[in-house]
Amino acid sequence: MASKPRSSTRSRKKQGKQFWLIGLGLGLFIIAAGVISTLLFIRPEPIQRDTVTLCPSTGITGVTAVLIDTTDGITPVSKADALNQLSTIVRSTAPGELVEVFQTAPIVGEPLPSVTTLCNPGSPDLADPLISNPVLVQQRWDQQFEGPLDELFTELLHAEEATTSPLMESIQSIAVTSFGKLGRQTVPKTLVVVSDLLQNTSNYSHYSHVVDFGSFSADTDAYRALAADLRGVDVEILYLQRKTERAISGNDVVNFWYAWLDEHGAGRVHTTKLAGLN
Repeated sequence: MASKPRSSTRSRKKQGKQFWLIGLGLGLFIIAAGVISTLLFIRPEPIQRDTVTLCPSTGITGVTAVLIDTTDGITPVSKADALNQLSTIVRSTAPGELVEVFQTAPIVGEPLPSVTTLCNPGSPDLADPLISNPVLVQQRWDQQFEGPLDELFTELLHAEEATTSPLMESIQSIAVTSFGKLGRQTVPKTLVVVSDLLQNTSNYSHYSHVVDFGSFSADTDAYRALAADLRGVDVEILYLQRKTERAISGNDVVNFWYAWLDEHGAGRVHTTKLAGLN
C-alpha cells in the first residue's frame, strides 16, 4: 500500500496548530472581556460632592470641630507648633469627614457661628485611577481643602486679643449646633481645642476662683449654665502653656478640664502641650 505524502501530513498538523492557537486566543479574549465587563459593572460611581463644602451627597462620615482660642497672645513658636498639630489632625480625618472651624467669642444673640465648613474630599494617595484623575484629586486637596484650612488656622492664630475667654460657652454652642445636628448622632465626633484653657467670663473665671472642679460644680448656677452634651465626643486639647500674673498651676487647669469633660460625657481625651511659654 502506498504511503501518504509527508507534505500533506505536515500541512494538516500545521493547520491543527493554527486552529488551536486561534481557539486559545479566542478563549483568552472572552475571558478578558468578561473580566473587564465585571470590573466596569462593579466599579463604584464617582462620588457626587457639594461644590462649596466638598461634602458627599450621601452624607458625611464624621465631624471634627476645631475651636481656636485667641483670647491672649501666642508666641511664634507656639503658633508654629499649633499649625503643625492642626495639619496632622486635618490629614488624619477620613474621606467625607466634616471639618468645622470655630473661634472663641461671646455668645450674643445667636450660637457661635463656624468660620468655615469643609469635608475631606479624599487623600490623593487613596484616589482610584479607574474613576478619578489623580492630578485633579491632588489639586482639589491642595486648593480646596488642606490649603484653605492651613491659611485659616494661620489667620486665626494671629487674631487680635480679646477681653474675655468664653471657652465653656463656645464648647456648649458647638455641642448644640455642630455635634447635635440631625443625622450626626451616629457618626464619629471629635472636638479639637487650641487654648490655654483659662475660662474667663461673667459666668465663671479661673482668674477669680480657685481652679477646682469640685468647687465649680458646687456653684449650681454657673455649673448648670455652662453644661454641654459631649456624649460620644473625643477631645484633643492642644494646650498653650501660659504664665499669668496670679500663679495658676497648669496641671490644676488641665485636671479641671478633664473632670469637666468627663462630667459631660466626653469619650477619649488627649492633651498635647505645645512648645513655648506664652
